[in-house]
Amino acid sequence: MKSPVIKVHIVDDEPDSCNGLKSLLELYTDIKVLSISNSPKEGLRAVLGSPPDILFLDIQMPQMDGIEFLKRIAPLLKQLSVVVISAHKDYAIAALQESAFDYILKPVGNEDIERVLMKYHSRVSETNNNPKMPENHQYQSKFIIRTNDGMEIINLPDIIYVEADKNYSYFYLSSGQRKISCYNIGKLEKQLYNACFKRISRKHIINLARLDSIDGRKKVCIMKAGPKVISLKYSVSLFEVVDLMANNFPLYKIQ
Repeated sequence: MKSPVIKVHIVDDEPDSCNGLKSLLELYTDIKVLSISNSPKEGLRAVLGSPPDILFLDIQMPQMDGIEFLKRIAPLLKQLSVVVISAHKDYAIAALQESAFDYILKPVGNEDIERVLMKYHSRVSETNNNPKMPENHQYQSKFIIRTNDGMEIINLPDIIYVEADKNYSYFYLSSGQRKISCYNIGKLEKQLYNACFKRISRKHIINLARLDSIDGRKKVCIMKAGPKVISLKYSVSLFEVVDLMANNFPLYKIQ
């Protein structure tokens, strides 16, 4: 079966950068570049008039920067994937916090396009395999911990993180309690996947609702636990960790 065409817009005030990116994209037969805009205002009209599947957006532009551009197209961000491009990595967190899909440092190379396309196809596949729930759907707010003696029910918002201990796992709660589960962390990762939890290393799964900040230099996630600060090492890429904060919103509120 022929793959559906991926529609692309490019918005960048540097013509050479646009032409280079266009040349890379044209190597793929399933990609169609709908438009190239060197003016953010012109690009805004193009995107709003004909939303693409993927938008390549420069972060530093006159009149309107990429962050402001993202805010202007906020209603469309659930249906298109925005890849921010910049010569400066300092803008990565700000862009991803505005729901950008990915971030590429200039100059853009073939490996960057390959990564974006793999991520895009993965997102499309996941969306197709997990249809959207109705607006009045009541999300999961309880979780059953299987223990050697039976089971225990806990509130999902109370979980700060889960820690692996060989074939067992420990749940660390906001109350200061620690609950033991007879399931290993791999099995718990699958059970918690759709409840805004993310595995950040071989040893830890974190509650995204309690992720306060990320220290990229020390490679740790800082967790909210009342007055107590908990730092957990992550082993996934920085962009993937930042992406947690940008695209994974809690399905419940922390009281």
